Amino acid sequence: MKLLVIFLIVPFAVSGFVDEDGCRGVSAILGSENTEYGEKITLTILNTFTCPYSQQILGLAYDEGVDTPGLVFSSATNIKAFWCNPNDGTYIWEASYSASNPWCFGLTCEEAVAYTNDWTTSNLFETTDWANWSTLSNPAGNNGRGIDMLDGYVWETNDMNVIQFIPGGSSTIYTTSEIPDQMSGLVSFEYNGIDFIAVTCYNHFNIYFYEFTGSTLEFVDVVPCPTSCTKSYDMEYAPDRGTLFWSYKVGSTYTISELEIGNVGLEASTWGAIKTAVFQ
Repeated sequence: MKLLVIFLIVPFAVSGFVDEDGCRGVSAILGSENTEYGEKITLTILNTFTCPYSQQILGLAYDEGVDTPGLVFSSATNIKAFWCNPNDGTYIWEASYSASNPWCFGLTCEEAVAYTNDWTTSNLFETTDWANWSTLSNPAGNNGRGIDMLDGYVWETNDMNVIQFIPGGSSTIYTTSEIPDQMSGLVSFEYNGIDFIAVTCYNHFNIYFYEFTGSTLEFVDVVPCPTSCTKSYDMEYAPDRGTLFWSYKVGSTYTISELEIGNVGLEASTWGAIKTAVFQ
Protein backbone atom coordinates (compact mmCIF):
# COMPACT_ATOMS: atom_id res chain seq x y z
CA MET A 1 0.00 0.00 0.00
CA LYS A 2 1.40 3.37 -1.00
CA LEU A 3 1.86 6.04 1.62
CA LEU A 4 2.34 9.71 1.01
CA VAL A 5 3.58 11.72 3.95
CA ILE A 6 2.92 15.43 3.81
CA PHE A 7 3.60 17.84 6.62
CA LEU A 8 1.85 21.08 5.94
CA ILE A 9 0.98 23.82 8.37
CA VAL A 10 -1.32 26.50 7.05
CA PRO A 11 -2.34 29.33 9.40
CA PHE A 12 -6.01 29.66 10.17
CA ALA A 13 -7.73 32.33 8.11
CA VAL A 14 -8.84 35.52 9.80
CA SER A 15 -12.01 34.39 11.54
CA GLY A 16 -13.97 37.48 10.54
CA PHE A 17 -13.60 36.91 6.78
CA VAL A 18 -16.22 34.66 5.23
CA ASP A 19 -16.96 34.21 1.54
CA GLU A 20 -20.53 34.44 0.25
CA ASP A 21 -20.77 30.64 0.45
CA GLY A 22 -19.54 30.46 4.06
CA CYS A 23 -15.94 29.48 3.28
CA ARG A 24 -13.38 30.76 5.80
CA GLY A 25 -10.38 28.98 4.27
CA VAL A 26 -9.45 27.17 7.48
CA SER A 27 -6.72 24.53 7.09
CA ALA A 28 -4.98 22.22 9.54
CA ILE A 29 -1.83 20.17 9.92
CA LEU A 30 -1.94 17.43 7.30
CA GLY A 31 -0.01 14.31 8.23
CA SER A 32 -0.01 10.94 6.51
CA GLU A 33 -2.66 10.43 3.87
CA ASN A 34 -3.62 7.29 1.99
CA THR A 35 -3.02 7.71 -1.75
CA GLU A 36 -5.03 4.62 -2.71
CA TYR A 37 -8.38 6.36 -2.80
CA GLY A 38 -11.71 4.61 -3.19
CA GLU A 39 -10.51 1.17 -2.12
CA LYS A 40 -13.66 0.43 -0.16
CA ILE A 41 -16.22 2.92 -1.55
CA THR A 42 -16.69 4.24 -5.07
CA LEU A 43 -18.91 7.07 -6.30
CA THR A 44 -20.21 7.18 -9.87
CA ILE A 45 -22.18 10.05 -11.38
CA LEU A 46 -25.64 9.00 -12.59
CA ASN A 47 -27.09 12.39 -13.44
CA THR A 48 -26.18 16.09 -13.27
CA PHE A 49 -28.31 19.23 -13.36
CA THR A 50 -28.38 22.92 -12.45
CA CYS A 51 -31.17 25.00 -10.91
CA PRO A 52 -31.05 28.43 -12.59
CA TYR A 53 -34.01 29.76 -10.59
CA SER A 54 -31.69 29.98 -7.55
CA GLN A 55 -28.56 32.08 -7.15
CA GLN A 56 -26.85 29.45 -4.99
CA ILE A 57 -26.88 25.76 -4.13
CA LEU A 58 -25.19 25.10 -0.78
CA GLY A 59 -26.52 22.63 1.81
CA LEU A 60 -28.75 19.73 0.74
CA ALA A 61 -31.66 17.86 2.34
CA TYR A 62 -34.09 15.21 1.13
CA ASP A 63 -37.78 15.63 1.92
CA GLU A 64 -39.70 12.36 2.01
CA GLY A 65 -42.69 13.95 3.72
CA VAL A 66 -44.46 14.90 0.50
CA ASP A 67 -46.40 12.98 -2.16
CA THR A 68 -43.35 13.07 -4.43
CA PRO A 69 -40.03 13.15 -2.53
CA GLY A 70 -38.06 16.28 -3.29
CA LEU A 71 -34.43 17.33 -3.06
CA VAL A 72 -34.08 20.51 -1.00
CA PHE A 73 -31.18 22.95 -1.18
CA SER A 74 -30.13 26.11 0.62
CA SER A 75 -29.35 29.49 -0.93
CA ALA A 76 -27.90 32.09 1.42
CA THR A 77 -28.00 34.66 -1.38
CA ASN A 78 -31.75 34.16 -1.82
CA ILE A 79 -32.28 33.54 1.94
CA LYS A 80 -34.46 30.58 0.94
CA ALA A 81 -34.74 26.85 0.71
CA PHE A 82 -35.76 25.44 -2.67
CA TRP A 83 -37.41 22.09 -3.41
CA CYS A 84 -36.61 20.50 -6.75
CA ASN A 85 -37.29 17.31 -8.68
CA PRO A 86 -34.36 14.95 -7.93
CA ASN A 87 -34.43 13.67 -11.50
CA ASP A 88 -33.71 16.93 -13.29
CA GLY A 89 -33.70 19.84 -10.82
CA THR A 90 -37.09 21.18 -11.94
CA TYR A 91 -38.51 23.75 -9.51
CA ILE A 92 -41.18 22.50 -7.08
CA TRP A 93 -41.49 24.97 -4.22
CA GLU A 94 -39.59 27.42 -2.06
CA ALA A 95 -39.66 28.74 1.51
CA SER A 96 -38.04 31.78 3.09
CA TYR A 97 -35.80 31.48 6.10
CA SER A 98 -36.30 33.38 9.32
CA ALA A 99 -35.31 37.03 9.08
CA SER A 100 -32.68 36.23 11.74
CA ASN A 101 -31.19 33.52 9.52
CA PRO A 102 -29.74 35.41 6.51
CA TRP A 103 -26.54 33.36 6.05
CA CYS A 104 -27.67 29.76 6.09
CA PHE A 105 -25.50 26.97 4.74
CA GLY A 106 -26.96 23.80 6.23
CA LEU A 107 -30.52 22.52 6.35
CA THR A 108 -32.03 19.17 7.24
CA CYS A 109 -35.58 17.88 7.48
CA GLU A 110 -37.00 14.67 8.83
CA GLU A 111 -40.69 13.91 9.17
CA ALA A 112 -42.37 17.00 10.71
CA VAL A 113 -39.33 19.06 11.75
CA ALA A 114 -36.55 20.93 9.96
CA TYR A 115 -33.39 22.69 11.16
CA THR A 116 -31.12 25.30 9.59
CA ASN A 117 -27.92 26.96 10.79
CA ASP A 118 -26.29 30.33 10.13
CA TRP A 119 -22.62 31.33 9.89
CA THR A 120 -23.15 34.73 11.54
CA THR A 121 -24.95 33.50 14.66
CA SER A 122 -24.73 30.61 17.12
CA ASN A 123 -28.41 29.78 16.67
CA LEU A 124 -30.03 26.64 15.38
CA PHE A 125 -33.34 27.47 13.68
CA GLU A 126 -36.26 25.03 14.01
CA THR A 127 -39.54 24.89 12.10
CA THR A 128 -42.41 22.48 11.61
CA ASP A 129 -44.11 24.36 8.76
CA TRP A 130 -41.37 26.43 7.04
CA ALA A 131 -43.24 29.57 8.08
CA ASN A 132 -42.84 29.85 11.87
CA TRP A 133 -39.41 29.55 13.42
CA SER A 134 -37.95 29.09 16.89
CA THR A 135 -34.29 29.22 17.92
CA LEU A 136 -32.06 26.91 19.93
CA SER A 137 -28.39 27.08 20.78
CA ASN A 138 -26.17 25.53 18.12
CA PRO A 139 -23.27 23.55 19.66
CA ALA A 140 -21.26 24.25 16.48
CA GLY A 141 -21.61 27.99 17.08
CA ASN A 142 -21.38 29.99 13.87
CA ASN A 143 -18.90 27.46 12.44
CA GLY A 144 -21.62 24.97 11.55
CA ARG A 145 -22.03 24.25 7.83
CA GLY A 146 -23.30 20.85 6.66
CA ILE A 147 -26.08 19.42 8.85
CA ASP A 148 -28.11 16.21 8.76
CA MET A 149 -30.26 13.94 10.94
CA LEU A 150 -30.08 10.22 11.65
CA ASP A 151 -31.87 8.13 14.27
CA GLY A 152 -33.00 11.12 16.33
CA TYR A 153 -29.62 12.88 16.38
CA VAL A 154 -28.45 15.92 14.45
CA TRP A 155 -24.95 15.78 12.92
CA GLU A 156 -23.05 18.92 11.90
CA THR A 157 -19.63 19.98 10.70
CA ASN A 158 -17.59 22.45 12.75
CA ASP A 159 -14.50 23.47 10.73
CA MET A 160 -12.28 20.48 11.56
CA ASN A 161 -14.62 18.35 13.72
CA VAL A 162 -17.98 16.61 13.53
CA ILE A 163 -20.62 17.23 16.20
CA GLN A 164 -23.50 14.93 17.15
CA PHE A 165 -26.24 16.44 19.29
CA ILE A 166 -29.84 16.43 20.39
CA PRO A 167 -31.38 19.86 19.66
CA GLY A 168 -31.58 21.70 22.96
CA GLY A 169 -29.75 18.83 24.69
CA SER A 170 -26.38 17.10 24.92
CA SER A 171 -23.66 17.12 22.28
CA THR A 172 -20.54 15.12 21.43
CA ILE A 173 -17.55 16.31 19.39
CA TYR A 174 -15.73 13.76 17.21
CA THR A 175 -12.22 14.53 15.99
CA THR A 176 -11.62 13.84 12.28
CA SER A 177 -7.86 14.22 11.98
CA GLU A 178 -7.82 12.80 8.44
CA ILE A 179 -9.53 15.91 7.07
CA PRO A 180 -7.07 18.71 6.19
CA ASP A 181 -9.31 21.64 5.27
CA GLN A 182 -12.42 23.48 6.41
CA MET A 183 -15.38 21.13 6.21
CA SER A 184 -18.36 22.16 4.17
CA GLY A 185 -20.99 19.43 3.90
CA LEU A 186 -22.00 16.37 5.87
CA VAL A 187 -24.38 13.47 5.27
CA SER A 188 -25.44 10.81 7.78
CA PHE A 189 -27.08 7.69 6.38
CA GLU A 190 -27.60 3.97 6.79
CA TYR A 191 -26.33 1.74 4.00
CA ASN A 192 -26.15 -2.06 4.04
CA GLY A 193 -26.94 -1.99 7.76
CA ILE A 194 -24.06 0.38 8.59
CA ASP A 195 -24.40 3.98 9.78
CA PHE A 196 -22.11 6.22 7.73
CA ILE A 197 -21.01 9.82 8.09
CA ALA A 198 -19.49 11.40 4.98
CA VAL A 199 -17.84 14.81 4.96
CA THR A 200 -16.85 17.21 2.18
CA CYS A 201 -14.50 20.21 2.21
CA TYR A 202 -14.82 23.54 0.42
CA ASN A 203 -11.39 23.51 -1.21
CA HIS A 204 -10.07 19.97 -0.72
CA PHE A 205 -11.69 17.77 -3.31
CA ASN A 206 -12.01 14.44 -1.53
CA ILE A 207 -14.95 12.95 0.37
CA TYR A 208 -14.25 11.31 3.73
CA PHE A 209 -16.33 8.35 4.89
CA TYR A 210 -16.67 7.17 8.49
CA GLU A 211 -18.63 4.41 10.17
CA PHE A 212 -20.53 5.46 13.28
CA THR A 213 -20.29 2.54 15.68
CA GLY A 214 -22.70 4.02 18.22
CA SER A 215 -19.92 5.62 20.24
CA THR A 216 -17.06 6.40 17.84
CA LEU A 217 -16.40 7.49 14.27
CA GLU A 218 -14.15 4.95 12.55
CA PHE A 219 -12.44 6.11 9.36
CA VAL A 220 -13.45 3.98 6.35
CA ASP A 221 -12.22 5.58 3.12
CA VAL A 222 -11.36 8.79 1.30
CA VAL A 223 -12.87 9.06 -2.18
CA PRO A 224 -12.03 11.71 -4.79
CA CYS A 225 -14.84 14.03 -5.81
CA PRO A 226 -16.30 12.25 -8.85
CA THR A 227 -15.72 15.18 -11.21
CA SER A 228 -13.62 18.34 -11.30
CA CYS A 229 -14.98 21.29 -9.35
CA THR A 230 -13.92 24.65 -7.94
CA LYS A 231 -15.88 24.28 -4.66
CA SER A 232 -17.39 21.23 -2.99
CA TYR A 233 -20.41 21.91 -0.81
CA ASP A 234 -22.66 19.20 0.57
CA MET A 235 -24.05 15.68 0.22
CA GLU A 236 -27.43 14.10 0.97
CA TYR A 237 -28.74 10.55 0.89
CA ALA A 238 -32.02 9.59 -0.78
CA PRO A 239 -33.30 6.42 0.97
CA ASP A 240 -35.92 5.64 -1.68
CA ARG A 241 -33.29 5.79 -4.43
CA GLY A 242 -30.28 4.41 -2.54
CA THR A 243 -28.11 7.21 -3.96
CA LEU A 244 -26.22 10.29 -2.78
CA PHE A 245 -26.67 13.82 -4.08
CA TRP A 246 -23.65 16.16 -4.14
CA SER A 247 -23.70 19.96 -4.53
CA TYR A 248 -20.65 21.71 -5.95
CA LYS A 249 -19.49 24.60 -8.11
CA VAL A 250 -17.80 24.49 -11.50
CA GLY A 251 -16.49 27.95 -12.30
CA SER A 252 -19.46 30.15 -11.42
CA THR A 253 -22.10 27.46 -11.97
CA TYR A 254 -23.77 25.80 -8.98
CA THR A 255 -24.39 22.15 -9.80
CA ILE A 256 -25.91 18.98 -8.34
CA SER A 257 -25.02 15.40 -9.26
CA GLU A 258 -26.68 12.18 -8.22
CA LEU A 259 -24.13 9.51 -7.28
CA GLU A 260 -24.27 5.74 -7.22
CA ILE A 261 -22.53 4.18 -4.23
CA GLY A 262 -20.44 1.12 -5.01
CA ASN A 263 -17.86 -1.28 -3.64
CA VAL A 264 -19.12 -1.12 -0.04
CA GLY A 265 -18.05 -4.66 0.61
CA LEU A 266 -15.12 -4.69 3.01
CA GLU A 267 -15.87 -6.17 6.40
CA ALA A 268 -16.15 -3.42 9.00
CA SER A 269 -13.88 -5.34 11.38
CA THR A 270 -10.90 -4.73 9.07
CA TRP A 271 -11.33 -0.95 8.80
CA GLY A 272 -9.66 -0.18 12.13
CA ALA A 273 -6.55 -2.14 11.19
CA ILE A 274 -6.30 -0.38 7.85
CA LYS A 275 -6.77 3.02 9.47
CA THR A 276 -4.00 2.24 11.96
CA ALA A 277 -1.64 1.16 9.17
CA VAL A 278 -2.31 4.13 6.93
CA PHE A 279 -2.73 7.03 9.36
CA GLN A 280 0.05 6.82 11.90
